[in-house]
Amino acid sequence: DKYGSGNVSNIVQGIRFADLDIHIGRKQASSDQNIDAWQQTLNMQQGCLTTRFIFDDKVQVVHTIYALRHLPYTVLVTPELSALQDTTLTVVNTMSLADILTPVENTFKVYGEVPLFSTNADSPTGRHRIAATNTYLLDGRPPELVHETRSAGSHVVRLDIHLKQGQTHRLELIGSICTTANVND
Repeated sequence: DKYGSGNVSNIVQGIRFADLDIHIGRKQASSDQNIDAWQQTLNMQQGCLTTRFIFDDKVQVVHTIYALRHLPYTVLVTPELSALQDTTLTVVNTMSLADILTPVENTFKVYGEVPLFSTNADSPTGRHRIAATNTYLLDGRPPELVHETRSAGSHVVRLDIHLKQGQTHRLELIGSICTTANVND
């Protein structure tokens, strides 16, 4: 899209659709406060980045992001949460826009058993529409998902997970982004 100074095409920032935060009570997992045993592994053969850490001495987290090479512009995020003691976690998926995008529509709808979390936005000149959608592929009986709109350019879906010591829960978040620059419809 051409915007800003000059008559030059610029790369338009996309929608951040796979941001996941983990909370215990009011504490959010944060690398400078309550994370121990942090390590990352990049596996180019499998197309994934795995981050491992212990959050607040209560939960071991193994968070993997997969580039789905057979599905362009699509990502799979799999946090695996193992309780080191009885705890309740809140997992928050935030979908937000870069400041340069104009928000059009934020939606959260459940189709049968499939929750779809979507955002549409226009590029700076309005020439292109950008859309992102994601969904949880839940392990076992799905917990209640709560949708909150924080602003025109940001909304979240959160869920609470109750874990007993030694119990492991795996979530899967799959999402995709596309634009009218790549796909007309």
